[in-house]
Amino acid sequence: MRHLTFATLCAAIAVTPVLAQESDSAAKAEAKTKAAAQIKLADKNSDGVLTISELRTARYDLRKALIAAREDKAKTKELNEGARGLPEFQVFLAADIDNDMKLTADELANHNLSESDNKRWRLSDNDLELLAQETGQDRWEWTIARDANGDNHLSGEEAGLKSEKDKKEFRDADLDKDGLLSGYEFQKFGIDRFKEKAKPKVDKARAEFKDAAGPADPYALYKKKGRAWMLKTTTTMDGMDPMVSYIKYEVTEVTDAAATCKIYMYDKDKKPMPGMEEGNEIKIEFRMPEPPPGDAAPQPEMEDGGTITAAGRDWATTKTTTQAGGSESTFWMAKDLPGLIIRVETKSKQYTSTMTLEEFSDGE
Repeated sequence: MRHLTFATLCAAIAVTPVLAQESDSAAKAEAKTKAAAQIKLADKNSDGVLTISELRTARYDLRKALIAAREDKAKTKELNEGARGLPEFQVFLAADIDNDMKLTADELANHNLSESDNKRWRLSDNDLELLAQETGQDRWEWTIARDANGDNHLSGEEAGLKSEKDKKEFRDADLDKDGLLSGYEFQKFGIDRFKEKAKPKVDKARAEFKDAAGPADPYALYKKKGRAWMLKTTTTMDGMDPMVSYIKYEVTEVTDAAATCKIYMYDKDKKPMPGMEEGNEIKIEFRMPEPPPGDAAPQPEMEDGGTITAAGRDWATTKTTTQAGGSESTFWMAKDLPGLIIRVETKSKQYTSTMTLEEFSDGE
């Protein structure tokens, strides 16, 4: 048997990392090519980027075509083969790590290269909410095709109920107990059940992908009925006594789509300001804002703000600094409840102002 010389061994060792890098690069290039082809299936404007609305439209069009062709096996097979590789809504959300509701070939390729079974559940709270709603809508569009009399409701007979379990679920979903399921009843029941089953999978994925579950839900602060918080503002101007006021927020109602919040304003003695005895009511809709057209204005840089003690508890915070109208403001916000101000410091030539979280109640 031939023996390898020392020089040959050294050469082999040197080449091995290079071959591994080349193999890795080839795998990434292949994954990106495949991802680009997947995106192309639904990319209506052919810009190489898949938006959530484009994916929704593509999946809806496919669903309609499949329902129309359900008696035609050859056509059904053709449609399924033509749409093979179309990203699932869940994959879109899991792969869209920056949560801009746009999916690039790089993002999808990185997602597809992951070997973890949990990759499809790398979802933020907002992602899970969107996925549940999309799943409910998707299942309703399939199910309403059974609506024989065209009243846009489903009877038990039309739904084709057979098992006692199916019949019980039908009764549970029938909120007004009229023996028919509306789109709202069907989707609400399905959405609640989906979230209940999906949550453990999401939690497991978050434990594995600690930095890939996306940012905290931007509306988490308003998703708990009874939650309330009060902020104290102290403003100081040259030659004047400090001016103190308070503002209180209270979440009074929460639905899947929005929250109702009351705002109260108080003077330095915590007495209601004129006209604010009953508070002002505002509605906060839980929806992701559309990106502005054209070039977006530069966003202030966010950094870790450390831990701040306020309202009797310690808060992990983010810190941002903005400048406008000759003043500079530094904001410390709660990491797990975006939008909750822990502290704000504002300075200008004319005045200084400090806002601090004075009270916080977590509600029901």
